[in-house]
Amino acid sequence: MSLIKILVVDDEDLIRDRFVKAFPFKQYGYEIVGEASNGIEALEHCRTLDIDVVITDIVMPLMDGIELTKQIKEQYSHIKVILLSCHEKFSFAQKALSLGASEYLLKANAEFLDIKKILDRLKPDILNSRSKIKNTLIDSNGPSKYARRSELVKSLIDTRTNISQEQLSKELGSYNTMTDICVVQIKICGYNRILDIITADRGIKLKTDVLTIFEELSFEQVNLYPFLWENNKLGIIITNHKIAVSLNSDTIKKIVNECHDAVENKLQVPIVCGASKIRSTSDTEALNISISEMIAESKLAVDTFFYHINNTRLKIYSKEKRFATLSSYIKEKLDFVFSVVTGEHEPIAIQDKLTTLSNTIKGFWIRPEEVIMWLIDLTNKLSSSGVEDNPNLNKIKYIESLNDIEEYLLSLIIKKKNIIQIDYETSGNPYVRSALSYINMHYHERVRVKNISDSLFISPNYLSHIFKDEIGVGIINYLNLVRIEYAAYFLSTTNDKAAVIAQNVGISDYKYFIKLFKKVKGMTPSEYRNQLDTKN
Repeated sequence: MSLIKILVVDDEDLIRDRFVKAFPFKQYGYEIVGEASNGIEALEHCRTLDIDVVITDIVMPLMDGIELTKQIKEQYSHIKVILLSCHEKFSFAQKALSLGASEYLLKANAEFLDIKKILDRLKPDILNSRSKIKNTLIDSNGPSKYARRSELVKSLIDTRTNISQEQLSKELGSYNTMTDICVVQIKICGYNRILDIITADRGIKLKTDVLTIFEELSFEQVNLYPFLWENNKLGIIITNHKIAVSLNSDTIKKIVNECHDAVENKLQVPIVCGASKIRSTSDTEALNISISEMIAESKLAVDTFFYHINNTRLKIYSKEKRFATLSSYIKEKLDFVFSVVTGEHEPIAIQDKLTTLSNTIKGFWIRPEEVIMWLIDLTNKLSSSGVEDNPNLNKIKYIESLNDIEEYLLSLIIKKKNIIQIDYETSGNPYVRSALSYINMHYHERVRVKNISDSLFISPNYLSHIFKDEIGVGIINYLNLVRIEYAAYFLSTTNDKAAVIAQNVGISDYKYFIKLFKKVKGMTPSEYRNQLDTKN
């Protein structure tokens, strides 16, 4: 039996150290898998680690133990909470217990045997919760219903496979009465980035949680049959009944919008969806052909988000827009445009050149997977020519849109030109690494902490806390340091006026730019440029 996992939350280092170093949890089947100094940090650990029990102080900065308990019970109801406090007033215990805390213990009495006694009492419930979570992945019939439906869909795609009426009725309960059918593919945005900070099991659990939310929503005369699908995608078969009104695009949009809101509210996970055309079918042979076509159509529809990043939640398949194959002609054209970008051009023009490259890709409407292959080839080519000494091909797996491609290519150019050195890989925290990368890509824009945290699907407060803890300065201060470094580079390599450079590095207030530049470099921009001229 695996050890029961504990998270310790307290803003006092000595208290956390006592739990970690002085208490022999492992001897009795328990282990501390994480520490946090406040509620916000604790919630992030709950999201990324397999936590069974949270032992937390009440009075803490940013988010106290009472609010943490409330949030845990709303988001992770299986986690048990044990509250520690210096307060003897029963009102504290009463409030904590009313919010769902399992136990309330005074710090003065928090000896190991007291905590072990509480943990032993909670253990049966913890093991029962674990069993329920496991059953969302595997049920009494073997693989979960979502996995079984996935196998059914694969069998339906393969027209050589014979599917019995019994199998169809078992997995698609309304098969005998449905007249219309549609397939929707759901993409979890940033799924590969999420997998970097959670276990594979938690990744599967996240996917099943999304599907469960879809399945639990009720729609009159319409049935939803969710199934697991490839990589960051999930699927849903939507059917109606003979007695119902025919399915139409408005019905599909209504279903997707309600499901989208439910997923974002309950899981704080962004999703986008692509739907096939709606078909009418009634026999197995027709269903084989229809499912195969609808899977292909819904994939094409959801993949169009690669080119269109906006507030749209659903794309419905249309023959009007077709993806093209990356022919040798197109590849040569892309290689040429990129060679122009990496040539000895004015640095300020780089973004314009990258936009030209993006427009070239978009103009041909190349299949996303083929664009990714081109990026891999390009990175390897740069590596072999000595431009990119240590290509981080791992970053390519995070690319989900044309905007991501621009950012990735810009990072290659920045490294080639040595504009500024930011060693993302030295940071141990993946969130901090991603924040550093975001700043380097967007320094010239109007950047707010929330912009960065939203791109990572975490709270601004938590990001600010871990960033300052690891880098030593706040996010905005670091952003301004990066802007000044770029400004210094542009002052030394272009003839642009300092006021123009200030705008180009994202600082609209010229007086503030001069003040900030002098604070960082010890001289004004004009003095800096004059000094360079004197040296030359």
